[in-house]
Amino acid sequence: MSMRMLTILQFTEILSVYFLATVLLPAFVLHEKIKGRRLMERFFICLLTGNFYIMNLVFLLQLLRISNPVTLIIGTVVPAFFAWVRLGGHHPVSVIKSIWQDLQRMSRGYLGIRTVVYRVCSFAGRRVKRGVRAALRAFRKRWLEWLFLFSIWIALASFYGIQLLEGYGYTASDTPVHLYWINGLSRNDIFIDGVYPFGYHCVIYYIHAVFQIDSYVLMRVFSFVQTIMLHMVLLGFIRLCCRSRYIAYAVTGIYVLGNFLQPSTYLRFFAVLPQEYGMIFILPSIYFAFQFFQERRKEVRRGERKRESLVCLALFAMSFSMTLAVHFYDTMIAGLFCAGVAVGYFVWFVRKKYFWNVIVTCLVSVMLAVLPMAVAFALGTPLQGSLGWGMSVINGSGEEEKQQEEENDTEVFYYDAEGNPMNPEAETESGAVTQQRGGRGEGIVPKLAGAWDKMCSAINGAVLNNPQPWYYLVVLSAMGLLLVLGLLFLFSRRKCYGAMLLSTGVFMVLLLILQTAKELGLPELMDGSRCRIYFGYMLPVVFALAADGLLRLLIWRQSWFQFRNLVSLACVAGAVCLLWNAGYRKPPVETTTLVTNEAIACLTNIIREERDFTWTICSANDETQMGLDHGYHYELISFLREMELNNMEQGAEPNIQIPTDHVYIFIEKVPIDYTEHYAQSGQSISEQGAVRELPAVGGIDMYKGENRWILMSRAYYWAQEFKRLYPNEVTTYLETDQFVCYRIEQNPYRLYNFAVDYGYNSRRIRR
Repeated sequence: MSMRMLTILQFTEILSVYFLATVLLPAFVLHEKIKGRRLMERFFICLLTGNFYIMNLVFLLQLLRISNPVTLIIGTVVPAFFAWVRLGGHHPVSVIKSIWQDLQRMSRGYLGIRTVVYRVCSFAGRRVKRGVRAALRAFRKRWLEWLFLFSIWIALASFYGIQLLEGYGYTASDTPVHLYWINGLSRNDIFIDGVYPFGYHCVIYYIHAVFQIDSYVLMRVFSFVQTIMLHMVLLGFIRLCCRSRYIAYAVTGIYVLGNFLQPSTYLRFFAVLPQEYGMIFILPSIYFAFQFFQERRKEVRRGERKRESLVCLALFAMSFSMTLAVHFYDTMIAGLFCAGVAVGYFVWFVRKKYFWNVIVTCLVSVMLAVLPMAVAFALGTPLQGSLGWGMSVINGSGEEEKQQEEENDTEVFYYDAEGNPMNPEAETESGAVTQQRGGRGEGIVPKLAGAWDKMCSAINGAVLNNPQPWYYLVVLSAMGLLLVLGLLFLFSRRKCYGAMLLSTGVFMVLLLILQTAKELGLPELMDGSRCRIYFGYMLPVVFALAADGLLRLLIWRQSWFQFRNLVSLACVAGAVCLLWNAGYRKPPVETTTLVTNEAIACLTNIIREERDFTWTICSANDETQMGLDHGYHYELISFLREMELNNMEQGAEPNIQIPTDHVYIFIEKVPIDYTEHYAQSGQSISEQGAVRELPAVGGIDMYKGENRWILMSRAYYWAQEFKRLYPNEVTTYLETDQFVCYRIEQNPYRLYNFAVDYGYNSRRIRR
């Protein structure tokens, strides 16, 4: 089977099990309670419930040191069963009694296994048929929307999914670190590198443990799964908030394929990273905040007890807590949006019947996320480095740590269609500080004008892609239109709708200030290269709500909703015409993976062909954690240093033994540019590289730039010499123009000494 076909099957499996665990299972359990709600709202409820339960189940079992596939399955199935029984209107005692009676009848031989299997299959079949019928009814009722939804999935696959088939390796430099933390969970060692938001790692670990999918496969493929969910949440939020039926599909389609945003606003979607996964929970939290004020207002006016509003608060608390449980940058954005909601709904927010409900819910949501980390910290686990830096920034004392964090931050490298390198973390020249205005002696008007210029320049340089002079005016005009429409609707009968528009407008103003904080001389709470990802993600919301509000203002009669839908359908047609022009479509992006395709293919085949823990891979650092559940790894730089330097310094003959049946040596004949380029990037290994001294650097620096070329050159000539000495035991497992893998077979009771004199040892070099 080819790696492409295997990757497609792996993606299909991972998407299916993720959807099963986070959406379908909650939908089965909560069916009776949510069946009257809108489809996208049910999707939000199930997605939040599934993720929230998985994260906290893993946290609980990990802190108790009893997490394993059995406890995870029991912790999932048993509570789900009792919840389904209780919410379905059945009495738990009677259900348990009936099951117990059937078990007794089976033990006495009165009830056969085939009868039990038939009953279970009949029950499952009825449920499946009911679900299929419901899906067919939904499709017939909204067939055009389903076609638009399928089109967006195809667009996502054509732009983001195709990269899975081109590059099999990791695209972010800190993926091995996250994989190390996830593998720590497999050994009941949570927070292995210090206390850190581990919600994302809990989800990956849960899928790995329950469904027995290798963690390295998840870290390769899951990026497209979370990208799909990220865009579905965006589509669902707009669809729920807008009164015009089709606008959501138009703006989401343009966001997926339109070439209007800087590549740095979406390139991280190609990598498996916590920040982008946490973005899934930002918009649902805001939607249920909107819903709380709307439902609570109805309850107050009717004199009813709190019921639906409490459900909205519970869902808000779950969603907001997961932003903090995954990545605190997501919490900052969600917090800014909550500040916008407080302004938009200010008339209700300050009232006693609303205020304390909101405040208590916010505190509870924060406590839910912080509790597992607080427990671990109280038990003596220190803070992880980046979390400690974040705390110091909040306290205003982390400038040096911040600079170091930016230097060691996640690096993701890509090339555009013309082969030009693109680094999403690099600040654009036009995004730097522009003309200085507003001196100490100037008045308020010049200062405001200077701030305005800086904001416009920041949008042009950091968010918009090769913008025309009027592009940023369109963005700012849409934001301003939201504010105006929000105020207009607030003074009409549609107060909650107006408050929603005003909240979004205020939030975008706050987000713009956060994006340009450095240029405005304000404390930079979030690096601009990260903030613009959120800014670009929120722009479809801005344009959708502005267009919807304008349509609702112009076509104001409720009975004219069909005409409004026709106009929104015309927006979809306009989006298709716009994207039909190649100049407005995103060009293909070629990912620069940090692990070669050949290395991933070799690792996959080795795991499938060899017995577990009978093999060792000697390669660069990225494979260190990949095969941890199946075999061993010897890091290439450690191998060479142990052979050439350490034993020599001790005055002893070097002796390296690897006690496994087979040893695989991964060598890049054309070393990849690992996170950075150098003058001779793309050159092949050679004697010129082999005669160079091993660089005296530590950590990941050994695998960057020219250092990697030296390392691979020396490893290649060592392999050639070892093959000459043992021609029958060394075979070529895989070789291309870019890569070679050697397979060494040995008797585990008579191990080879891998330290050989291959002509370029450090002791022989006289330079």
